[in-house]
Amino acid sequence: LVLQRTRHRSAAGREEGAREALAQALVMLASGDTSGAVRASLRALARSREGADVHGQRASLRTLARCYRTLGRDGDAESLEASF
Repeated sequence: LVLQRTRHRSAAGREEGAREALAQALVMLASGDTSGAVRASLRALARSREGADVHGQRASLRTLARCYRTLGRDGDAESLEASF
C-alpha cells in the first residue's frame, strides 16, 4: 500500500512538472525567449516520457516545433510535426 502511494505521487509529480515546464515554454516563447522555450519544451517532453503521458508528449513536441519555426528551423519543425 505504501509503495502504491509512492508510485502514484511520483507519477503525479512528473505530470505536474511536465505541465509546469510546458507552461513556462509557452510564456517564454510569447515573450521572445525562444532558446529558453526550447529548453523548457525539452524538459516537458522528458517528464512526459517518464510518466508515459502521450498527450503531454504531443503537446511538448508541438511547442518545440513552434520554437523551431520561430528560430527559422522549418525542416526540424516539420520533422517534429510528422511525429505526432
